[in-house]
Amino acid sequence: MKDMLDRYIESQEHNIIKDIQTLVRIESVVGNREENRKALEFVMHKAAQFGLPGKMSQEEDVVFVQIGSGAEKIGILVHVDVVETGDTGKWTHPPFSGHSDGTHIWGRGALDDKGAVIASLYVLKTLQDLEMPLHKQIWLIVGSGEEGGDWSDIEHFKRDFGVPDYGFTPDGDFPIYNLENGYADIELEFTEAQRGDLVHLLAGDSLNTLPSKAEIQLSGQPLIEFHGLSAHSSTPHLGKNAIEILCRALSFRQDLNFVNFIQHHLLGDQNGSKLGLNPEEESSQPDAQKRKTICVPTVLKLTEKGVYLNINIRQKYGITRQEIMNQFESRAQEYGYTFRMAHYLPPLMVDENHEALQLMKSVYEEYGFKSSFKVGCGTSYAKSMENFVSWGPNFPEDVNCAHMENEKISIRSLMTAAKIYTLFLARCAAHPAQARANEEA
Repeated sequence: MKDMLDRYIESQEHNIIKDIQTLVRIESVVGNREENRKALEFVMHKAAQFGLPGKMSQEEDVVFVQIGSGAEKIGILVHVDVVETGDTGKWTHPPFSGHSDGTHIWGRGALDDKGAVIASLYVLKTLQDLEMPLHKQIWLIVGSGEEGGDWSDIEHFKRDFGVPDYGFTPDGDFPIYNLENGYADIELEFTEAQRGDLVHLLAGDSLNTLPSKAEIQLSGQPLIEFHGLSAHSSTPHLGKNAIEILCRALSFRQDLNFVNFIQHHLLGDQNGSKLGLNPEEESSQPDAQKRKTICVPTVLKLTEKGVYLNINIRQKYGITRQEIMNQFESRAQEYGYTFRMAHYLPPLMVDENHEALQLMKSVYEEYGFKSSFKVGCGTSYAKSMENFVSWGPNFPEDVNCAHMENEKISIRSLMTAAKIYTLFLARCAAHPAQARANEEA
């Protein structure tokens, strides 16, 4: 069975690439309802061509495609929305060109998450075309608000269609990430009369992305730009934060509270230790639960009131919402700011002994890879439903360039991931007796 499924996936490679390119060319930046609806409609159109009629939520923000039958439901969670492009001048190819050089597909969303959207659709097509016996339902759920924070699209899906029993989101790295840090956005407004000679201040266009450019202009002075390297805010070590570079250059401005706050509590510390959000682990704690908080500034801009700063936090297991609030409350008077928690998601933990996770591990290893269960600093749709994990499609040797300028996805890696997903679903959805026969084959 494995060889048959693999060959069929391979035969679809040209069409998979073509459809990813088309989807990447739709500028479905999070919050742009019209463009996201276009992206969802494209997915529905392709599904219909494959004989897989899809349904859309009442708000037209989620597409739902189902194959198989039975009481048990396996879910695949993907999304078509993307973050802003960052500094377009730093892209080798235009961010919505969908350029392919034969080894990679380039463009905003190619990796996060449009490549996986199309690959997942072809996984369902493969299972249907080869008439695989599916005694469980397989749900492909395509959202349009994963990058936005409130995930209202998923709530609409649950209301309209229900909830699968377990599943995965192909929106990260292999192997299996059954633990994820939490997520929070803390918005600070430095409201004291500190604007002074600030004429212009701007850095960042996405709450969950390290900005690669920061701009500042003081009264009577020319505009100054500071350049870094964008990266996903959960992997700040892969980038260089332009906000931090700007604040280092402004170290002489002790009258600017936002500069003082960033220097004292964020510079040189991406783990929130200076804010009390990364306490030492107890030595008795299981290794699987040991992790670090990630805490970085992502947006900085001048407002009518003063200066706005967003801090993106990926709190480790054990850090509560109230503890985060307490740390910022205790510093508000000293630095002259008001604040609010704009978004919050608790950490994720799924038992690695879950039957589906053990099958994921087995299938992944069958393709020659070493599997394990990992802790992820990022946040994915896996948090939106019980018994969901993040699983691929990026392999450990691939650079995870999600949210970066020059985002791209390896065609070879994506095709391998598609084979892994297809075999997993074929075995998972088979009748128990049939599943044993398939494994022996």
